[in-house]
Amino acid sequence: MPWLIVAFFAVVFAANAAFVYFALSTHSGLETADAYDQGLHYDETLAAAARQAALGWRATIEARRDADGETDIVATLRGPDGQPLDGLTAVGRIVRPIRQGSDLSITFQREGNGRYRARVHLAFPGQWEVRVLWRDEAHSFRITKRVIL
Repeated sequence: MPWLIVAFFAVVFAANAAFVYFALSTHSGLETADAYDQGLHYDETLAAAARQAALGWRATIEARRDADGETDIVATLRGPDGQPLDGLTAVGRIVRPIRQGSDLSITFQREGNGRYRARVHLAFPGQWEVRVLWRDEAHSFRITKRVIL
């Protein structure tokens, strides 16, 4: 009978040790290192989103990855009347949500007709998040899209 009690606690200890190991060795789930600071500025984020919505601009992102990892990203921006918006500066990031250290900065080239293009090399296929920021002297507009490449 005493061995059953010892065996019970041994099983509980082994299970807890396995849970601790998996908790410490897998993805932390932390999206950003400064989440607390971003939370403090959440009202500013909401105000920026309201200013962006008031512009009435619409954007799309298309991305295609070749077999060798070369990826073509095309971001299109249109005004509230559907006319293309040219002459803005477009920058961005492509983020791998499940693997840290794979993020890349992107600089887009203007193609005209509201189209902005960037070409990057992605080392891994899978799910990515493309973030684009358009900016001119008076406005800024951002869009984020998850893509499978």
